[in-house]
Amino acid sequence: MIEITILAAGTLLLLALSFAGATLVAYLSYTFQGRVFQALILAVASVSVLRILLSGRVLRLGDSGLEMLQEGDMGSTLLGKAMLLVLVGSAFSICIAWWLWRFSNKRPRNRYSTAGIAEINKLIWSFLLYYFAFSLLPLAFAPHFDFHVSLVYPLFVWLALLLALRTSAVDPVLAVRQALGLIVLCSLAAAVAMPALALQPGYQSLIPGFSMRLWGVAASANTLGSVAGTLLVMQFIVKPRSTLRHHMLTACALTALVLTQSKSAIGGALVGLAILFAWRIWYGTSTKRISVARAMAGAAILFLLGAFVLFAVWLAVSEPTLLSSLQRSLDPRAVGGLSTMTGRYAIWDYAIQRGMVSPIFGHGLSMWDLQTRLATGLSGAVHAHNQFLQAFSRAGLVGLAAMLLLLVFIVRNALRSASHTSGGSLALLVIFLVRAISEVPLQPNGILGGEFFSFVAFLVYTTDRALHAPRAVPPDVEGAVPQPCWSIRPPLNDARGLAR
Repeated sequence: MIEITILAAGTLLLLALSFAGATLVAYLSYTFQGRVFQALILAVASVSVLRILLSGRVLRLGDSGLEMLQEGDMGSTLLGKAMLLVLVGSAFSICIAWWLWRFSNKRPRNRYSTAGIAEINKLIWSFLLYYFAFSLLPLAFAPHFDFHVSLVYPLFVWLALLLALRTSAVDPVLAVRQALGLIVLCSLAAAVAMPALALQPGYQSLIPGFSMRLWGVAASANTLGSVAGTLLVMQFIVKPRSTLRHHMLTACALTALVLTQSKSAIGGALVGLAILFAWRIWYGTSTKRISVARAMAGAAILFLLGAFVLFAVWLAVSEPTLLSSLQRSLDPRAVGGLSTMTGRYAIWDYAIQRGMVSPIFGHGLSMWDLQTRLATGLSGAVHAHNQFLQAFSRAGLVGLAAMLLLLVFIVRNALRSASHTSGGSLALLVIFLVRAISEVPLQPNGILGGEFFSFVAFLVYTTDRALHAPRAVPPDVEGAVPQPCWSIRPPLNDARGLAR
């Protein structure tokens, strides 16, 4: 009887504390509307870093290859779950506060014009449609049923970020760069202070004399590579406030990117930087508008050239035995290295086969779970290693169509802002497309991985620079029409009167 009373009292106390915390977060987000986006994205990055540190992860080389052990105690595990719960609860409170603004006298100060707000709303609705088609619709119509709470709670974080973007007084691109920088700097620090957690031993490295691979405080080396590569390119896009700090962060991003040895991330960053150089040689840094058709033609040419160079470099350096391996038959279930392109072919073939079993709604949410992967022999394939096949295999043509609709809005914003960003939006767009060939840069059900932050950076930069009205910029905003931190021409005045 006493135990039941204590349990009931503890439950009531927890509910009271949760309600008080949610009310406090809603009040703060209502009072400090302009800081919500920055605070939320930094909170997500902090929770992502702390969960890896608390996990007690140990990377070591065992008899069967790489082994990843979790040596964190129960208290650390519970603390990590509690942080995630607080984060999701805060995001939910922000969504509620935004809804309550409609009934208050204090109207939110929008960062964008009326037309810009309409575009943001279209983006939000298209993302919600994709989230529903990819994560929830297969629960009812796909042949394989599999439910997990992670299918639901990331929606509140995504929605809170998109809503807070509308009222951000701080440049949202600056906030995203801060989050990316936090992950990169913590990863390099962990490599020095906690090498068992941050460094993969026994890796067949491309760096002579170096047999390790940097995982840092990310879930894998590839996810950290996406963060470092995106940050490196953004460092060349946005004009810095502090030159010394900017160069130091650029050096850290480059170091982390090289140490991750992620071929897709390195290749994407190289193509993105090549686009920046080519654009500024072709157009200079003038913000004079160019036609969308000319921008698309230029982007297509640069993308094809960059993809060809990327493939040639990868073929010559990263996998010298590829040509010989293609001359012999290979059982897809006997692939030893799924990180190679021969392994990716097996994964893609399996994704197409399973998707065609139920082409309308896909295989279902259990498509890439551990049980399915062990049954097929592709135990290391946590996803389809292709953005479009990931959507098709899991959610069928419905999920693929919803994803393409979302990408239409994002690509349109990238083309709109191409001239004002001196090619920066196109560079991030091509990085996304390059990585979409062999990775899954858009994962709506993951909010603590490196892919989440890379995609948010791409989404926020292209959206904000396409829709932002410079005349409404508060004094503390870093800048809505960024100029490059290096140039072959002197900086020019913006066509709308903003001297940069």
